[in-house]
Amino acid sequence: MNVAVVEDEEAVARQLGDYIARYGKEKNISFDVVRFPDGIDFLNGYKPVYDVVLMDIEMPHSNGMRVAHKLRKLDKTVCLVFVTNLAQYAIEGYAVSATDYIVKPVSYEAFAFHFEKALGAVSRNEKKTVSITVSKEIVRIDTDDIYYLEVANHAVVYHTARGVYETWDSLSNAEKNLPAEQFARCNNCFLVNLRNVREVRGDMAVVGGDELKISRNKKKSFLAALTLYV
Repeated sequence: MNVAVVEDEEAVARQLGDYIARYGKEKNISFDVVRFPDGIDFLNGYKPVYDVVLMDIEMPHSNGMRVAHKLRKLDKTVCLVFVTNLAQYAIEGYAVSATDYIVKPVSYEAFAFHFEKALGAVSRNEKKTVSITVSKEIVRIDTDDIYYLEVANHAVVYHTARGVYETWDSLSNAEKNLPAEQFARCNNCFLVNLRNVREVRGDMAVVGGDELKISRNKKKSFLAALTLYV
């Protein structure tokens, strides 16, 4: 699991790194930890590869809350935990979907309790996200935001609420990474997110504003999957 520690104080960052290593040893979990001394460095060239972000709020060159708002524009699913002595920011943290707060000074017992809570959130998020490679960049997509997947020239095109993403893959392989109860094929070229089906009109499914053809051999199974999901 990948953890980013955004903390300007060297001693605190080192302590958090030690705590993560200790927790990993106790729970038999391997962690890769990357430390950033400032939020600006953290956001520069950000890629959604982290499972947990531990972030200070008061830093010399950037405010952690402002950094968190920018982070959410780049990655709305990563688990964010503030490590701070400013507990009064707790309410504001809801706006950036912060999972938790750890108040300084941090004891190992307190850290382990909150870190385990964060890992639980990561486990839940993993079931709701899929990561794909687009032009050598990793993009993490919330499965609820996906309208449908389309096969196009040996690639798979993800039509989502955030835009369209194309990745080199097969539809069968992409299907394995998505919850079976939420996705079904309306024909051999389209894998549809049943959550986002707005209407079935004859042999057409209306998804994300697009009309997708329901093939004769897929119609029975598609309608059964849609009925079961609803």
